[in-house]
Amino acid sequence: GGGREYLIGLAAGFAAFTAAVLLCVLTGAIRIEGISETFGVGMFLLFLAGYMIQGMGEEVLCRGYLMVSIGRRYPMWVAVFSNAFIFAALHLFNNGISVLAFLNLTLFGVFASLYFIKRGSIWGIGAFHSIWNLVQGNFWGLSVSGGTTQCSVFKSAVTEGRDILNGGAFGPEGGLAVTVVLLAGILVLLRKKRAV
Repeated sequence: GGGREYLIGLAAGFAAFTAAVLLCVLTGAIRIEGISETFGVGMFLLFLAGYMIQGMGEEVLCRGYLMVSIGRRYPMWVAVFSNAFIFAALHLFNNGISVLAFLNLTLFGVFASLYFIKRGSIWGIGAFHSIWNLVQGNFWGLSVSGGTTQCSVFKSAVTEGRDILNGGAFGPEGGLAVTVVLLAGILVLLRKKRAV
């Protein structure tokens, strides 16, 4: 069922990050200014391929290997929080990192760990992680963990003075909109029965 899990992960990741963007739009923290003149199909597909490798690679390392290894020796909650913290620490030298961005990255690690545990497959969270990153930069045209891109479907602008919501230079992952979405996702997963 890896293919099915991958497709579910793609849909869930797209919906989750788009929900964070819509929260920012509704509060005036982000403006969608229309179709971007930088979009190109070829470059977009290259970014897609790159994020598919990067997202799955980070999930295999942090959840598939690190969390599972720690979980064999310690309680699962220790495995979840330790791998989430290490995942966030990997981003400490990114441009625009802040306390809230670090907290959100840790929350993403917790969410990803629970997703992996509840669904029983690395394929779904690998897809979720990949599309989460792609949608930020190459769909909505926003910064991805402090990095910017020149190829996006939409052109978006962050409102100055609303960094607490939109994340400022780090991108939405450094703002409260993503905090809300991740906390909601964690609560949903905590209530969900394991698939296997």
